[in-house]
Amino acid sequence: ELEFKFVFGNALPLQIVPQVYMLENGTVIDSIFEGGSHISGSFDGVNTEDIIVVKIKDEKLHNIQLADQLLLKLSLTSLGNDVVINANDYFNLKVGVKTKTTEIYLDDLNF
Repeated sequence: ELEFKFVFGNALPLQIVPQVYMLENGTVIDSIFEGGSHISGSFDGVNTEDIIVVKIKDEKLHNIQLADQLLLKLSLTSLGNDVVINANDYFNLKVGVKTKTTEIYLDDLNF
């Protein structure tokens, strides 16, 4: 069993919908997130932090073992709001992977 922990910091006036695809030889074989996961936008000037924990087991665990790449896709939406992006607006992501025997952290990944 694997557990992914995604910590998203968002100072953009955009809601973000994340997805991580598992690829084998360039073909998508599965995805990490089910549906409905999103990162809140900073529409009121307050930076947001969202934490999403995903447990991988059974068939998904088999598929992640087959995968030779993980592809991160982020869909952005303004939710109908007017958007002005300033130079100091940002989005960051920290990823942790936990197994029953060890932990691996990949901090501040730049995609």
